[in-house]
Parts: sequence; structure tokens; C-alpha cells
Amino acid sequence: MSRRSRKVQQQIGFLAVIISTAIAGFYLYSSHHQNIISTAAVITAPSWYIVDVDDINYDDNGLVKSHAFALKATYYDHNQTTDIIQPILHSYSLGEKHSTTTADHGLIDKNKIATLTDNVVLTSLAKAQAPSTLKTQYLVIDTKTNQADTDAPVRIIQGTSITNAIGMHADLNTDLVSLHSGVNTVYAP
Repeated sequence: MSRRSRKVQQQIGFLAVIISTAIAGFYLYSSHHQNIISTAAVITAPSWYIVDVDDINYDDNGLVKSHAFALKATYYDHNQTTDIIQPILHSYSLGEKHSTTTADHGLIDKNKIATLTDNVVLTSLAKAQAPSTLKTQYLVIDTKTNQADTDAPVRIIQGTSITNAIGMHADLNTDLVSLHSGVNTVYAP
């Protein structure tokens, strides 16, 4: 995340705190409103959110490392998680697009573990082989090590070949995938 994005997020978070404090003060001290604000509701309220997310990260050489989009990202300070609606992540290697990952929903925890759910599609564009697409309903990605795991059914499509399996582990650095069980492959000419 760039320094500018971080600064904007901090400013938005600060503004959200001021606004929520003003609203809470109005309701607590208003003679027209007698309800007490629930402490749990305040603690679990989002710290900030961004609509129409567009985030570019660069490597040490100034080349694009990743480009992320989402309809909305909401950060919760109480458990240090970010909830993401319709995330799209383009990963780059030496400035060239390496893979694209999409899902209907994502959650990133404080350890930078991303859990993607519902219509997860990972497309690898590695030049050494034909592009391949992995589809599943649940995928956990350790963004620090670039490792992905699922116990859900997966479908891998590469060219005209289709492989189905239950569960897998993928090293996204090397594009190596280990399928767990129920492996069924159909090679079509």
C-alpha cells in the first residue's frame, strides 16, 4: 500500500472517528433520545472504508508488483481485518502481469492471510506454459509467502484439459499445484 493511500486511509479514519464521536455525543446528551449506545456496537463498528478501491503497489525497482481493485473495502480495528467486496488482484513479475485473482468476497486478517470466498477464479499467465485457470468456492492465500490452500472442490482448466479435485495447495511463486484427493483429468485434443 503506498504512503499516499495510507495517509488518505488515516485521514478518512480520523474523519470517521470525529463524525462518530459527534453523533455519539448528540445521542448521549440529547434530551430527545433516551437510548444508550451499545458498547459492543461501537467496538465492532468499522474504523474506515473505501468505495471503488484502486491500489497499486510497486517493488524496490519501481515496477508494478500488484494492482488491486474492489467495490468496497472496510477495515475493522477491533480485530484488525479488512472485509473486501468483489476483489480483483493483478500480480506482476518483473513488471509483467503474472496472474489475476477474483472473488465475490474477501477477508484479510492482521497476519496478511487473505480468505477468498464465492466464485474464486485464479488465472495464471506464466509464459513457460499455456494460461491456466483455477476455480473454487474457497481459497486461503498467505500473501507473505504466496502460498494458497483450499479443502473445497477445485477445477483447473489449461488449454483444452480439465482437472477436477477436492482440495489443493499451490505455490504461487512457482505455479506448482498439489491436488489432495479425487483427482480426475480429461485431456482433450
